[in-house]
Amino acid sequence: MLWKSAIQLCVIVALAGCATSSKSSYPNTISLKVDGMACPNCAKHIEQELKQVPGVETASVDFDTKTAMVTVNPQNPATESQLNAAVAQWKKEHFAVKEDPECLDPKKREEMQKGK
Repeated sequence: MLWKSAIQLCVIVALAGCATSSKSSYPNTISLKVDGMACPNCAKHIEQELKQVPGVETASVDFDTKTAMVTVNPQNPATESQLNAAVAQWKKEHFAVKEDPECLDPKKREEMQKGK
């Protein structure tokens, strides 16, 4: 009977350990407003920039809502300032180029380029 209790205690401790470790692995998500996009291709390029930031696990940019959803590594998360810096760098490079052959709305891009 004593061995049965010992086995039950081991199972409870093991399950408690699993529950604790799964809680710490939930990812963190940061939502950012992203302006300066002329077309949906801009959103794809910003996603690529965000994914290159150390500590970013996933990134998704919605052109229509002008919002980026970024999942960061909970053990080594990227900061919001790092993410904003990546978007700012993309804007700087994107608008420094006279033309963007991938742009789906070159007129809007040109207007935005003049107003920066």
